[in-house]
Amino acid sequence: MTKKFRIGDFKCYATVGLLEDGTPGEVFLVSKRVGSFERGLCNALAVMISLSLQHGVPLGKLLRSWS
Repeated sequence: MTKKFRIGDFKCYATVGLLEDGTPGEVFLVSKRVGSFERGLCNALAVMISLSLQHGVPLGKLLRSWS
């Protein structure tokens, strides 16, 4: 499942991979700006989200901590 989103002028695509039970298990974030700081930040954030999900941190808890 892939969704496009925007934060101000920053455009990004989020792709979510599901585990066998249908829950989110990994996240990929891709910025349109190749080689940019934003793209590196997206990659690091996606790895952190994916590892958190794979180790049992509920997605809702991650989202609440960022809002």
